[in-house]
Amino acid sequence: FFLFSETSTLAPAINSSAYAMVKCSDWADKKLMPGRANVVSSNSYLGWYHLNIPVVGDTLDVNLGNDTHVLCSRQLSAESSSSKRFGGKKEVIQTWELAIENTHSDTIKVRLADKLPRAQNRNADISISVASTDGGVVDSATNEIGFNLVLAPLERRVVTYVLTVSCPSSMSLKNL
Repeated sequence: FFLFSETSTLAPAINSSAYAMVKCSDWADKKLMPGRANVVSSNSYLGWYHLNIPVVGDTLDVNLGNDTHVLCSRQLSAESSSSKRFGGKKEVIQTWELAIENTHSDTIKVRLADKLPRAQNRNADISISVASTDGGVVDSATNEIGFNLVLAPLERRVVTYVLTVSCPSSMSLKNL
């Protein structure tokens, strides 16, 4: 029987459900063997899965599935748009609120991620800027803004970010 730190991953633009993930980097000294492993969280039996052991030095990742005790939502709280007649450019400013609630009886770590708009054409002349006072970090490789949060039992938190997109008036963007 081992305890590992659990993190829930949320993407409210895609699904309001959270997915519990266990990550353990110091698993090598635990003398684990591949095979059937029982999953217990908050003194509740969640089921079992087939444990595959990674190469020593790699992180052991275990997906525990849907976490019904963590809820999230995404809401557009403000939007403005302007167009320049001669420049052929439009600018869209959106304020997004991401709400998350922990109904567990324990403190949890959460990775909250939201997709950012992207152009269908990679050579497009667009400018995207994101501002967040809640510690959001933009990952241009995954085209997401992410928040790493710790939520106390029964805590609800709202994080906000402002998205500014400037692009040609004729262009359509995915996720905008």
